[in-house]
Amino acid sequence: MQKLYIKGLVKVADTVRRSVATRLSAEMKARLRQQTSDSLAHVDAILANRGATVDHLPAPTRRAYQFLSSVDFDRVVSTSPSAEHDHEQPSITLRGVTSFWEGALCQLAQPIKEPQAKEILKSISAASESIRQQLASNELQTRDLRMPSRQAHAWLTFFSVPENFDAYIAAIRIAHPILHEALTTRPGCHSNLLLEFRPMSGLYRVRGNSVATRVVLPTPMITFSEAQFEALAAAMFNGGSKQAIIEAAQAKPYQAFRVAIDAIGDAANRTAGVHHDLAASFGRVVRKYFSDAMSQPRLIWNRTVTRRKFGHYDPLTDTIMISCTLDDAGVGEFVVDFVMYHELLHKELGTDWKNGRQSVHTPEFRSREKLFELYSEAEATLSAIARQHT
Repeated sequence: MQKLYIKGLVKVADTVRRSVATRLSAEMKARLRQQTSDSLAHVDAILANRGATVDHLPAPTRRAYQFLSSVDFDRVVSTSPSAEHDHEQPSITLRGVTSFWEGALCQLAQPIKEPQAKEILKSISAASESIRQQLASNELQTRDLRMPSRQAHAWLTFFSVPENFDAYIAAIRIAHPILHEALTTRPGCHSNLLLEFRPMSGLYRVRGNSVATRVVLPTPMITFSEAQFEALAAAMFNGGSKQAIIEAAQAKPYQAFRVAIDAIGDAANRTAGVHHDLAASFGRVVRKYFSDAMSQPRLIWNRTVTRRKFGHYDPLTDTIMISCTLDDAGVGEFVVDFVMYHELLHKELGTDWKNGRQSVHTPEFRSREKLFELYSEAEATLSAIARQHT
């Protein structure tokens, strides 16, 4: 029998997964329970009509069905009416804020003269104050904002401070000519360079069209020196090593800047999943394997089910992401702890460089990894999950 494709179930599962990881209002909890029940009944009816089983569903739909079937809404915590505002999902979009932010980034994308810089700083400061007043008058906090508005708010607030804005202008003046010179050696790239420092994952992003080449760099890179921007240009356009860039991004100036701007815009970590809590896992692992002496990184669940990659540590943002595939009633606590242990080893041991090439799974790493008490069992379980989700 051919696979049965049922639209919408994966989206429902993703919505439920994200929602039940927070403290829901009783009304929202009831709504999600009904939506889950209706979705499962709809799939069951289709399967019965076709004489099929869940195994006839394609893997993403099958995983969504299995997840929805596993959710015990009686165990999902509800808030009291008075506490609902403190725990609900970010839902507020500040109209016009992101478009203003994009405009400011565009104005600053090339070196500018002092009078223009002063005018842009003035407008950024006014926008930041307007946002502050909007939040205060509506009794809102940054965590109530959706991510685009939150990022714009944090960036505008941070760069409304004159010394921070001056650092941004200085970085554009240093980096732009260096990147522009390297850009001109790359065939097919438009010589009109637009440069932005903004929130992003990774080290850099290059996009080109018929009128310009747009380079986006993480905001904390405004701390880079001329030599570091030269290394960045070589890596971006001439195949150079990324070692100097990554080491600079892991150094104190970059990380201190990241922490400062993240403190404005970051919502509190939501570490609780449906069946497992990342903060609890971190606590167990650090006590047992790191002598309770490691600072907690940012801990997050990813949003989609993964087949083979169950965790990732990003040293640039000090973030551990664990696959929501493991947030399952059938996955033992020790499996989540093993993936947490693996990623914390990356945090502790860092990167080994040889001839400009990066190595993270070194012999020392593999030796330490095997010290996990249930190493063989955890590896076997993860392999089985990977086979199950293909």
